[in-house]
Amino acid sequence: MKEDVGEISATTGPATWSNLYPIAGGRRQSPIDIKCTACKSDSHLSKIQAVYSGIKVSEVSNTGHSWKAQVSGGSSSLKGGPLGSDEYVLEQFHCHWGKTNDTGSEHTLHLVHWNKSKFSSFAEAASADGGLAVLGMFLTVGNEHVELNKVCKLLPFVQHKGQAITVTEPINPAAFIPSK
Repeated sequence: MKEDVGEISATTGPATWSNLYPIAGGRRQSPIDIKCTACKSDSHLSKIQAVYSGIKVSEVSNTGHSWKAQVSGGSSSLKGGPLGSDEYVLEQFHCHWGKTNDTGSEHTLHLVHWNKSKFSSFAEAASADGGLAVLGMFLTVGNEHVELNKVCKLLPFVQHKGQAITVTEPINPAAFIPSK
C-alpha cells in the first residue's frame, strides 16, 4: 500500500533522506520537515517583496544534476521579511527533480538571489554566510505552466552536462511565485 503524498512516516520521512541521499545530511539542508503547528508568527517582520523588471535570461545550461537559467539583464529586488533591509538580486534559477514523480527529489524550482547590500558580486556572496537568499517553490505534476514550459522546450538541446543554449524568448520569473 502506497502512502498518501504529504504523509510522513518513520521509514520514508525526512529522518531517512540522508540514508538514501548522503548530501542531504548536512545541518543546513533543504527540504526540511516544517511543522506548521510549531511555527511562531513574528509581527515585526514585513512581507517579502520580490520585484522583477525586464529580466533577461541569457542561457539555459545542463549542470550535470539539473538545468540552470542564467539571468544577465533587467533589474530585480528581493527584500523584507527575514531578509530585513538588505536587498538581494536574482542571479539564476534552477530545478531539482527525481527520476519518477514520487521518488528522488523534492521537485522544486529555486530562484537564487545574492545580497547586493553586503557584497559586490554573486561569487563573493555565494561563499559567505547570509550572502544568498533562495526562494523555493514546490512543483506538482499537472496543468502546463506557461513560463516553465518556455524552459522545458529548451531542455532537449541541453541533454548532456556542460551544454548550454541561448535563450531568445523572454521568461518572467515573477510568474513562478505562487499568488498565496
